[in-house]
Amino acid sequence: MDSFKECKVCILNSSVPEFRLDSSGTCNYCEDHKKLNSIYKIEEEKILVEKFKKLREKNSNKYDCLVGISGGVDSCYTLHFVKKILNLNPLVIHYDDGWNTEIASKNIKNMISKLGVDYITYVNDWNDMQKLYKSFFLAKVPDPGVPGDLGIFGAIFKTCNQENIKNVFFGQSFRTEGTQPREWSFIDGSYVKSIYKKYGDNSKLENYPNINFIEIAYNIYFKRIKTIPILNYINYSKENAKKFLINEYKFEDYGGYHFENSLSKFINKYYNKNFLNFDRDIISLSAKIREGKLSKNEAKQILNNEKPLDQNFVNYCLMKLRINEIELQSIINSKPKNYKNFFTSYNIISKFKFILKLLVKMRLFNPILYNKYVK
Repeated sequence: MDSFKECKVCILNSSVPEFRLDSSGTCNYCEDHKKLNSIYKIEEEKILVEKFKKLREKNSNKYDCLVGISGGVDSCYTLHFVKKILNLNPLVIHYDDGWNTEIASKNIKNMISKLGVDYITYVNDWNDMQKLYKSFFLAKVPDPGVPGDLGIFGAIFKTCNQENIKNVFFGQSFRTEGTQPREWSFIDGSYVKSIYKKYGDNSKLENYPNINFIEIAYNIYFKRIKTIPILNYINYSKENAKKFLINEYKFEDYGGYHFENSLSKFINKYYNKNFLNFDRDIISLSAKIREGKLSKNEAKQILNNEKPLDQNFVNYCLMKLRINEIELQSIINSKPKNYKNFFTSYNIISKFKFILKLLVKMRLFNPILYNKYVK
């Protein structure tokens, strides 16, 4: 086994999948971050306002765009920016997978009420979501939250087609979140089907908006639905955004990275840490180091000083997932797997690697998705 190695810039190390160091001791994730910085250049607000003014003027539809909201800082600030700064008229959508926290629901309600925007909630059948999520835990893959992540994409594209909306604003920023390794988060409809077929009861999922890579590409390139990660184009600070939202929209802090969703909290701070021995916060903290928002020592202190989750919360999540003690022991004792152990769209994607690389250069394919799913 190779000796432990750590990047000289960030806190990523040889325990992270696909981690590599160059001759200077800098990791490939840092190099990818530099490339993304050169692609997603920060622009002045007035330039962005002028750019998206054209979008509004050309649009003949009731809504200029669609904005997804989770109740977290990034998505709430994105909605504020789209409505109040860009002066667009969005339709707002929330994907309800059954794991909303009360705080997140309250944050959404406050934003919608004050901004006066139209809002819909895509609610999945809870029995379907419970079976889907449970199948991922039984498979012992590092990304059991994928059914919800993918459901968001499926619901968004489905709504865009129903409402004839061609622009979607996402509240994500590689500068604050980084890019998760492919092995830790492979969001693909074929992957979901494969795991559910093996570890679920294989019953029909009535209203789950499953969507695979090919269908996503069809919506983007043939339906001409444009996805816009707006936070990548502004000087965005999550900490400053949180303070602003608290003052302007009575936003409430939910206490941690993606803790606006109870399942994400359980996965990141219990399942991944205790059963798979990793903390995916290492990715977002490393992104902040690259941006000069944290030092390496500060980032390590944050990881080392985290308190374990309350056992009552853990028991609640296990009960809600309907994972009994025998199944829990099976998960603990089984060998970890990842997307490579199941049928996915990756083999198809990899065959078009050259074409997708060319599309990235032409600014026609998302470079973040390319780095994660193709490179």
